[in-house]
Amino acid sequence: MDERDYKAMNKEMKSENIFKQAVDHFGVENQLLKLVEEMAELTQAIIKRRLNLDEPKYFNNLLEELADVNLVMNQLTYAELFKTDIAVDLFAMHYKRKLDRMESLLKSSEKTKV
Repeated sequence: MDERDYKAMNKEMKSENIFKQAVDHFGVENQLLKLVEEMAELTQAIIKRRLNLDEPKYFNNLLEELADVNLVMNQLTYAELFKTDIAVDLFAMHYKRKLDRMESLLKSSEKTKV
């Protein structure tokens, strides 16, 4: 492991600790509502960006809202509610099914492009 790997690992461990602390402090239900709020703000940022493609401030706002959604989602991954075996298994099942569907859609769209 070189120094960059060590620094990246330490940074990731620090982030995980912050995520765990945040969800413990605010609570799962509050963070679920926070996620809804942040997703609504992301939706608005996407629409504003689409209507104003030439204005950098809307792209910047889109990136900021993406970061907010990502941070709250990461917090929720450390919530005990979602760490049960059944929750982990169900999430993995849904994730794989949706990823497989995306792959299938990509393959079928490649066939129609020709």
